[in-house]
Amino acid sequence: MLREERRIHSDLDPVSKMRIFQVVLTLSAFTLVSAAWEGETRVEELCRERNEAGKDAFKAMVIALYSQRFANGTFEEISATSDHILKILEKCCSPDANPGCYEKETRELVTLFCRKDSPFPKHPDLDKCCGKGEHEWGLCLASLHYSSEELPSLQELTNEEICEQLKHGAQVFSARYTYELSRRYQSIPADLVLKATKNYVEMAEKCCSRSLSKICFLQERLQHKDFNIFLRYASNVCENARHLKTHKTAFMVYYASLLKLPFDDAFTATRSIRDNLAWCCSQKNSRCLTEKFTELHQALCNDSSPGLKSEDFQKCCGKAPPGALPCMDNLERHAQLFPGTALSSLSDLCDTGDGKALQRFWFQTGAKYPSIPVSVFASFMDVIKLISEPCCNASDAKGCVNFNLTDFATAASKFEHLCSKYFKLDWAEFKKAVQGDLQSEAPAAAAAEAEAASQNHDEARAQVLTNFASSCCSRYAPARKCKNMVKRGTFPH
Repeated sequence: MLREERRIHSDLDPVSKMRIFQVVLTLSAFTLVSAAWEGETRVEELCRERNEAGKDAFKAMVIALYSQRFANGTFEEISATSDHILKILEKCCSPDANPGCYEKETRELVTLFCRKDSPFPKHPDLDKCCGKGEHEWGLCLASLHYSSEELPSLQELTNEEICEQLKHGAQVFSARYTYELSRRYQSIPADLVLKATKNYVEMAEKCCSRSLSKICFLQERLQHKDFNIFLRYASNVCENARHLKTHKTAFMVYYASLLKLPFDDAFTATRSIRDNLAWCCSQKNSRCLTEKFTELHQALCNDSSPGLKSEDFQKCCGKAPPGALPCMDNLERHAQLFPGTALSSLSDLCDTGDGKALQRFWFQTGAKYPSIPVSVFASFMDVIKLISEPCCNASDAKGCVNFNLTDFATAASKFEHLCSKYFKLDWAEFKKAVQGDLQSEAPAAAAAEAEAASQNHDEARAQVLTNFASSCCSRYAPARKCKNMVKRGTFPH
């Protein structure tokens, strides 16, 4: 269970918890373990959910959830997990099941997870859970989640490859595609992945049986294009919300810059989705996320909403909510300059009021740099806060570290410059331009040895910057990868 889930629902009564988490508990083997200690009512609920979903749909959801949770696991490990879960429920949900069946089987499940030769997915922290007492196993195991950087994009198969793989059977084809897609969309509600899988399998079954399959595939891909764009958009938003602490402010800056909104209007327009986004992304059902996207669409597009709506923006507003926000995401943003409300010192980062003073500073800084994607801008803010937070308890916050907030603005300005060139120039010209910028920053005169050393340093630095630009200038820049690069200091400065 995610940290935010635990925090929000820690005070709920057991009945409310059961209702809220029934889908999660039904579809996660690790939480099946914790459910074993909570009585027959929970077990009956699990059995009812499994029966209502049906065996195939239930297994598909388990594969999706486990592929998201353990993206490093193999298809065989994920399949072994789902098969074992189904086996437990099939045995313990039957009318003639022995009392205590569920508890006994889940004990064995944990034991199997903890074996060195376990057929299930591995995790670096698994041993810590296995060393705990029985009543702590479930919660500990449920908290495990693979958290490495994003996997490469899923390579699109040729039509011939799709039809060849379909020959192994639609069920195997569907399960493997669910596995591959879920690993790459780890932070969105699992039912969105299953809908994409359903579309893909139906396309394969329909088009592989026709002689004019090329036209069929083209038509099917066009039909599902909008949903696939929405899927990628939702994944990007949820990745940022899950992994970046200051995503809320960066998200607000992004949409405010499209309408040239001042801080107070932007704060009001995006409040609902900012306050609930991470929670909605963590749900297994996309209903909450869809509702929040719809609310944001209404807040931005309402005739009475503030801001300057361009013709292109109004066209996006004319689309249905799932398509409207990805449409806005493609619009060009322009720099906004506000009359200065800069934070004067590090101590301002320790704002003890409602936090608006600090958010206003981030907002006004981010609005100046429209080329910086949400994930990178939030990463900058996360790093600044990480450096400065220990100073907030110091008697002299200003003297705590030799640090100035202008360093943040300077880095943001240089990153803006880097990304602007990245989008305007081809790759060879871009690399040359980066090297030229570095050389112009070097001292005009230097001894031969120093010059050679400087040249080697510039070449290495140019490689770092070009790698950073190719990874992080895109509006869908991967949150975890770019955050780690920023943390390591791998950014313009």
